[in-house]
Amino acid sequence: MADTEPPWGARLREWRENTKRWSQQELVDRIIQLAYRTNAERGTNLTVALLQKWENGTVRRPHYSYQRLLGELGAPVPSVKTADSQPGGDTNRDRAPGLAAHQHGDAPRTTALVHTLTGARDAASDPPTIAAIRAVSDSFQFADRRLGGGKLYHAVLRYLRSEISPSLLDPPDDCTSTDLFSAAASLTEIAGWMAHDGGNNSRARQHLSQAYRLAVAGENAALSANVCASMAHLAIQLDLPDDVERISAAGLNHIVRFEGSRHLVARLRAMQARGYAMRGLEYECKTALEEAHESLASGKADDVTIGWIAGFDDASLASESALCYLALGVLISAESESRKVIHLRDGDRVRSRALSQLTLANVMLRRRDYNEAARLGLEICAVAPALNSVRVHTGLSSLGRALGNFSGTPDVAAFLVAQVEACREQIDLDQEDRWPV
Repeated sequence: MADTEPPWGARLREWRENTKRWSQQELVDRIIQLAYRTNAERGTNLTVALLQKWENGTVRRPHYSYQRLLGELGAPVPSVKTADSQPGGDTNRDRAPGLAAHQHGDAPRTTALVHTLTGARDAASDPPTIAAIRAVSDSFQFADRRLGGGKLYHAVLRYLRSEISPSLLDPPDDCTSTDLFSAAASLTEIAGWMAHDGGNNSRARQHLSQAYRLAVAGENAALSANVCASMAHLAIQLDLPDDVERISAAGLNHIVRFEGSRHLVARLRAMQARGYAMRGLEYECKTALEEAHESLASGKADDVTIGWIAGFDDASLASESALCYLALGVLISAESESRKVIHLRDGDRVRSRALSQLTLANVMLRRRDYNEAARLGLEICAVAPALNSVRVHTGLSSLGRALGNFSGTPDVAAFLVAQVEACREQIDLDQEDRWPV
């Protein structure tokens, strides 16, 4: 009698333990990273718990998306004679929670993703590759756009401490010092943005300053300029217009030293415009915005493939332009730019859309259209509980205070009730730290 082939789960475990010498967590990490690189959304849902079901035979045949990802990693896949309808198949209840939605249910889903990305590793495991670090970075940013930095900040810190810091001492074989310092700088910059979004601007300033030093140490001029744009943005939030101008100029000086990036130039010009608007310099502000538009419209695809650089598109520039015009009191332009962002920002850009709705609501306040401001506020309240973003919550609280004297209309009254339920404030500002430039 012929030998019976071992069950697929046993073969998968044998391959993982003896061929690859990976822990279950490491295999899950690699599947998720591959899924994000190949846009296989279902693959981003995997958890260790589901992998355990595969290996112990509770689930005998995973979804075809998982099979494809496993095959690309070189893992054994179930035999074709294992029917999809066989008991133990991958049913909906076996799916790990993912990031398909962006409403209230996202919090536990994101928790599952973050646990997967930052789970403890074996002490003897190899340092992550640059490709793996980039995939994790992309995953954090994907979740951050939907749910806000407050939910993810500590997970990013754990990843920096457990993976990136040791790698600086024991570099992976596949990278140069520029690659490694750039990866460290980019993830540190992400931590800075998340600290800012979570209301801790003092910590954000520290992270961004460290990110800048890492980018400079890695001799990455593009990333140095990118971090300057982030520091200039934070200086705007801290009401430091002189710092905005100086830091933006430093970023533009970095761009001179490498083949230019139209998106980076546009972003830095937009930060300059915000600084001018803070000081009421309308001509200078509009000139900087025109230069930003010209840079984006230049038609050069020179920065599409630059690694670790934040995106800056037409919606990004419209968002900054709306805030400039609101500060200058040019309400027609502020409304037009805000509505442009709301139209363009869809899908996973929940926080960006909410912030632009707040800008538009403030335009409506200035026009004394209190009902429209309240209606916009209600739309933001619908997503605010799932957004751990102090910027959104603080903006809603400010809108609520401004509308408090007009509660006699049904729209305003409804907003004021919803706003109390949706918001919480957790501001921690410290302007005593020093910039690195």
